[in-house]
Parts: sequence; C-alpha cells; structure tokens
Amino acid sequence: MKQLSTRIDKIINNLKTNKEVNYKRIPDINMNMILYLDYFNNFLSVEGFANYYNYSITRAREILAQGKEQHEFRVKQLNNL
Repeated sequence: MKQLSTRIDKIINNLKTNKEVNYKRIPDINMNMILYLDYFNNFLSVEGFANYYNYSITRAREILAQGKEQHEFRVKQLNNL
C-alpha cells in the first residue's frame, strides 16, 4: 500500500507543478484521474491494472474511461488559461 500512496503522491505533485495557475478554475484532481494516470504510466494492459488493484475488468474499464475523460477535460482547461 505504501508503494501505491507514493505513486499517487508523485502524480499529484506533477499535476500541481505544471505552472502557476488559478486552480479554482480547474476541475479537482480525483481518484479516477489519478488511477488513469497511474495506468497510463505504469501498466501495459487493462488486465494488469485490474489485477493489481483487484478490480473486475469491467470496473477497471469504467474507472479508466472516467479518469481519461476527466484528465482530458482538465488538460483543456489548463491550456485555455
């Protein structure tokens, strides 16, 4: 579990240090977005991600789809500043 919290902390720090922005205008960082970024950076397959987090394949795909959508929206907001 310590390894997971360390990875999540790194992702959050990377998101916050992109540049100085008014974060009140940006959607909050949430767990689905963090899990999506963890998947994107550290896993080769949805099956591996699901196995690591003990999710069903269906649930893992739902989390990743929501996280990707939220991440892409957040990136668009950051680019529009």
